[in-house]
Amino acid sequence: MNYAVDVRDVRVCIASRPVLDGVELRVASGEVVAIEGASGAGKSTLLHTVAGLIRPSSGSVEIAGRRIDKLNDRRRSALRLRMIGSVFQFGELLPEFNVIENVELPLRLLGHGRTHSRARAKELLEEVGIDDLAERGLSEVSGGQMQRAAIARALAHEPHVLLADEPTGSLDEDAAETVLKLLIDASHRHGAGLIVVTHHHDVARQCDRTLQLVHGTLKGRTDANEAVVT
Repeated sequence: MNYAVDVRDVRVCIASRPVLDGVELRVASGEVVAIEGASGAGKSTLLHTVAGLIRPSSGSVEIAGRRIDKLNDRRRSALRLRMIGSVFQFGELLPEFNVIENVELPLRLLGHGRTHSRARAKELLEEVGIDDLAERGLSEVSGGQMQRAAIARALAHEPHVLLADEPTGSLDEDAAETVLKLLIDASHRHGAGLIVVTHHHDVARQCDRTLQLVHGTLKGRTDANEAVVT
């Protein structure tokens, strides 16, 4: 079976300190997996390793059947641009661009023309419910609206994998609920494997599967088809 994400026996050391220690994780296409853990447990390190931003000390990482840990920096960056979409706690949109220009950006970087990129961005902004804000600058939209735009941007290039690092952490309760539902629905609708890193149990319980990162390893059902790891 080809997984959206397939992590096997991954170890990561930072400044000679083990942060991830034999991590196993498999995420199916269209599946939503939450990873919980205390601050400093290594959740963001794991996400960055899956994204190819950190090369593991040992083990393997595959995205949609493509092994990325053996690729050089240029090829990892190219694969990340094509196959992975990311949503961060504060959106990380570019302030020099308006809402729709931010959503278009992955497509333009991949070489798509303006007409196609604009049409796709409009379609996604409508999907997340902010098509009326397309031409607004970032200073003119709320935090929740900015996160909706970030979700649209993450989906623009039809990625195999979505990575969300505390995507609701900066939002009030109502906005957080809306953004989380949009993310989960988008994963299911578009068939992208979604990993949500969080320390909020209310967020984790809405996902298909929840794992805990403890002492550098994941506890729980590391594969939907396998038994619980304790």
